[in-house]
Amino acid sequence: MKIPTSKRPEFNEVLDDGLPPILSWKELCAQADQIRAWYDERIIFDGVRGTCTLLFEYPYEIDLDDIKGVRDLLDWTLHLLEKGLEGQDVETIIKRIAKFKKIKIYR
Repeated sequence: MKIPTSKRPEFNEVLDDGLPPILSWKELCAQADQIRAWYDERIIFDGVRGTCTLLFEYPYEIDLDDIKGVRDLLDWTLHLLEKGLEGQDVETIIKRIAKFKKIKIYR
């Protein structure tokens, strides 16, 4: 699989007073859609093979059969952080795997 080349959406606009601009609900939803689409290109689930392929710096495949519960998700969280993935990316990956595997991660 090829690594997507699109750049991560960034919303760092700051006004003269040092605060971010006030956005409408429509603008906030548009930003969320851009971020979601960016991750959709990089976190690929294959239900037939039971894998999740990550396309960030290089392709990396996770065997979803190895993930049975929260403890396994924690192990993967640490593993992905050790590989140098950013915290926001790891959070999104873990949440998406948990949703795919129907693992409850919140009380």
